[in-house]
Amino acid sequence: MTGGLLAMASMLFWCNQEPATRDAESMQWSVYSRAAFERTELEEKPVAVLYFANWALSADPKGGLSAPVISHSLVDAGFVLMSADLTDSDANDFEELKRLGFKSVPALVLYPRTGLPVGFSGGASVSSIVDAIEEFGRYEDGQPSGPAME
Repeated sequence: MTGGLLAMASMLFWCNQEPATRDAESMQWSVYSRAAFERTELEEKPVAVLYFANWALSADPKGGLSAPVISHSLVDAGFVLMSADLTDSDANDFEELKRLGFKSVPALVLYPRTGLPVGFSGGASVSSIVDAIEEFGRYEDGQPSGPAME
């Protein structure tokens, strides 16, 4: 009986584990560059860009926007993950954020294959971000998607 319980517990433990490659490779946020961003657009892949700065007025400069549950949802929906460190940037580097209506960092912006980008400020609820990511996943056929920006 003890052996059976031990085997069942082992099986439950291992079945609930994520593949190691998911954490090591696919969950990695690559460094943002305009060229890399444009290359993914040409490949028609959706992109998630996390804009942050180490001087942001927060205990976490990324504002919780790179939480594992968010990263997992983005990868599952096919997004390419990029992070843009604006710590040593000048005013021109903030033009994209200003254009999207953001006045501060951190910000997570989802650029779907089609449709308008959707963004979230630091402190946005994880559930609202995950819901938006899942909604994008439902619009693979090119229909407009669209939770509003927070």
